[in-house]
Amino acid sequence: MGGSPVFLTGEIVHNTLVQKSCEDRGVKIIGEITRGDSKSSLLIAAHGATDDAINLFNKNFKDVIDGTCPVVSKRKSDISKDVKDGACVVLFVKNITHSEVVTLINNISDEKLNIIQSKGDLDAFIKNHKDAQSVVVHTQTTFPRKIALEFIETLNEHFDSVDVKSEICKDCLNRQRDVINHIDDVDALIVVGSNHSSNANELTRIAKDKGKDAFIVESSDDVSEHFYKYSSIYVISSASSSESVFEQIVQKLQNR
Repeated sequence: MGGSPVFLTGEIVHNTLVQKSCEDRGVKIIGEITRGDSKSSLLIAAHGATDDAINLFNKNFKDVIDGTCPVVSKRKSDISKDVKDGACVVLFVKNITHSEVVTLINNISDEKLNIIQSKGDLDAFIKNHKDAQSVVVHTQTTFPRKIALEFIETLNEHFDSVDVKSEICKDCLNRQRDVINHIDDVDALIVVGSNHSSNANELTRIAKDKGKDAFIVESSDDVSEHFYKYSSIYVISSASSSESVFEQIVQKLQNR
């Protein structure tokens, strides 16, 4: 990048240590986009950006590097296409202000894209779309699979056709299945990740629903004496944590 300033559109992933590593290298998260950044480079973070934002980036930065997760990028494109084709589209989301969700909505109006965050939203959608014959379903990549399946089952009871075009991220889903498969055999769960990571919190939720203690740990420095009271612990990495940090935490636990 020729030594020019480098900016990020947001946290490259929801992980404090990964983000700090970027900041230590001089990479900064942009605030409000203004003119005068023509010598700077911009990296679009994993959660992507709207088309309008990307157009603005291209006008104001020397280089724009698209680091959007391929799953998010395809989902954004698919949702826009389905809406353009005139389908009755619903999008299941956990938090409408989440950067990934903002990308997926892509400035599509409420009249064309139906955002479902809760059972109440789902009931309202069904009530207001009684004449619809078919529904196309998309989800935020980290939307809880259990709730998604419940919502889809409800939709199937009211519409002739429910086309589920996207579900949660396969990487996140595989980690959730791993926790489900192993949690009964251990005393506690440690998730290597950050507290503001949706997929990390979902893993701890699964364990707690099974009556197990569960913790999110960012680094080996956070491994306290408290963990050594358990005779067995299952350690799993969240989708946004680094392999090296995971290995450090496991090694510290094994040394005891």
